Amino acid sequence: MLRKLSTIGLSVLLVNATSVSWAADVGTAINYQGYLLDAGSPANGQYDLAFRVYDDAVGGTLIAGPLFIADVDVADGVFTVAPDFGADVFGPDARWIELGVRPGASVGGYTALTPRQQALPAPVALYATNTFWYANGNDIANTNNAQVGIGYDDPTAKLEVQASSGLLVPATVMRLRTKQAIGNVTSLLEFKNTAVNAYSDVSGTTNDSTLNLNAASSGNVLIANGGGDVGVGETTPDGRLHVYASNSAFDAPRALRLETFQDPSSFVFHTALDFEGGQINSRNLDDGGGSTLHLNWATNGNVTLAHGGGDVGVGFNSAFTKLHVRNGAVTGFDSSDLNSDDVAIESPNAWLGLYSDDEGGAGSGIVLAEVDGSITNKWSIYRRTTGNVGDLNFTYGSDTNPTANEKILQLLPDGTTKVQVLEITGADVAERFPVNDTNTPGMVVMIDENNAGQLCLAKGAYNKRVAGVISGAGDLPVGAVLGNLPGTNKDEAPPIALSGRVWVHCDTTANAITPGDLLTTADRPGHAMKAADASRSHGAVIGKAMTALEQGSTGLVLVLVNLQ
Repeated sequence: MLRKLSTIGLSVLLVNATSVSWAADVGTAINYQGYLLDAGSPANGQYDLAFRVYDDAVGGTLIAGPLFIADVDVADGVFTVAPDFGADVFGPDARWIELGVRPGASVGGYTALTPRQQALPAPVALYATNTFWYANGNDIANTNNAQVGIGYDDPTAKLEVQASSGLLVPATVMRLRTKQAIGNVTSLLEFKNTAVNAYSDVSGTTNDSTLNLNAASSGNVLIANGGGDVGVGETTPDGRLHVYASNSAFDAPRALRLETFQDPSSFVFHTALDFEGGQINSRNLDDGGGSTLHLNWATNGNVTLAHGGGDVGVGFNSAFTKLHVRNGAVTGFDSSDLNSDDVAIESPNAWLGLYSDDEGGAGSGIVLAEVDGSITNKWSIYRRTTGNVGDLNFTYGSDTNPTANEKILQLLPDGTTKVQVLEITGADVAERFPVNDTNTPGMVVMIDENNAGQLCLAKGAYNKRVAGVISGAGDLPVGAVLGNLPGTNKDEAPPIALSGRVWVHCDTTANAITPGDLLTTADRPGHAMKAADASRSHGAVIGKAMTALEQGSTGLVLVLVNLQ
């Protein structure tokens, strides 16, 4: 049996920086030598090793491993291996290596040897950690939290590069260069003593600077350093900045023009976006310069889209409505599927439409539909402009005209709701009444003889003034609630179940309750009990028990309320 790891040596391969050859990678493996005792004697033979790396000598977090090395030769207790945990395991943070061992012929678990061995750095490696530079994949990173100076020993920025000082002529401090082999074309970005310049060098001939940032007190920031306008795709720019794909045909001075042009031999699309005076205009230059987009800063100026009366499409160029937003392609769907929608938002399988129609009975409405080659399964909410103009109608169907689909729900101005089927997910039918006593859901209440139209907790056995049960006890929510009293605090007027299933507080001091028993009021206020005396039960029955409650206790019983 493995008893103990007596000694362990750890070394990391270091390379002298003056003799590094980048042709061969030293790798990330470490040299690990140990001395192994088996049953108190130096081990001999083959053993399987399992390495784990932690961030603490005891416990801690597993950083790497397990890394298994099988059939390691051990002679007189000594073994040497080179486990490789990768490049990101050993760094500035302390690490401990835990070794697990089992005989080489074994297939069982590994015996973890203690204590863990701390991985200590070599002297040169200690110096290397002070350089701040390290490899991160294919990148070289610097963890310095202060500044880096190149040619400057007192940097005041994260990176400060300085060529020299005291020169009488401008010196280049830093140069970024790209070079193209064909034509011997070089592009340069230079940081000089008093300027930043971008220029080109063709076959050894330096051209004029196209970008000049001058630090002198009277210096300018120049683009196209000749004093002219700036043209992008335009050799004779028609403005201080003119972006264009062909020649200009609409002559007007402006601050900025973005212009496109397509060869008239095919189709003519000659448009411009102009920034001029107090407005921004998008123009069709081959149609007299009419604006399709007009933004006017004047007090009475309008913001206009589709200035010629056309439709606006977002996501495509063939809008079916005044404003049509499309997200994704739709197959087989066209304007005939709509019903005068003014605004439409469309995806490959859904449609949201808004419309206002004063020419027919549809009026104003909202359309929510599925798109499957055409609009199907359409829900519509509309208010008529003729006929019953106050009605709000909900319809469902596949007809493009919402008024032709089946009417599912109607809301009338007088508060009437018409619906084919009304499904209530609650468990009872209740009505709100003011209750004069402190109460909780599940308590039995009776008519308060001293306050007309109000209730109080039921008191006394077989009380014929019993009125119902406060809804909401247990896991059963309130169902339909009738008679909400205007201005009444809901805490003062809880819902009283008049029919349906509710949980009821019961007292079985006299008799146990079993399913099917009739229940009446008990002597305990707000509680029910078994109606054992039939002669006293008439007019005092709350309903029938649906669950049981053993004798001599109090608790909740599920009751089918049916006042008798």
